[in-house]
Amino acid sequence: MPITLTMDPFGFRNPIPLLEHYDILAVGDSYVAGSHVSDEQAWPYLLAGLSAKSVYNLGVSGSDPRVYLNNFVVHGLKFKPDVAIFMLYEG
Repeated sequence: MPITLTMDPFGFRNPIPLLEHYDILAVGDSYVAGSHVSDEQAWPYLLAGLSAKSVYNLGVSGSDPRVYLNNFVVHGLKFKPDVAIFMLYEG
């Protein structure tokens, strides 16, 4: 079965066009990015649907907490989020 993978202009997995504000930022590695699943199966997408909040996905496969923080500061803060969820995979 084919996987749908949509990337925004910054290289993150988000639908376009982008919003000026997101209620929630999801920050982390492949678990956040949604590795090996279609757009509509990644948990940030599911969270947006369940909560009726806007969610911006800052997940990058193979990254570490330093990259999470960099992505949050460089890319995420401009969206003025109300909440940021940092997901650390320990597996």
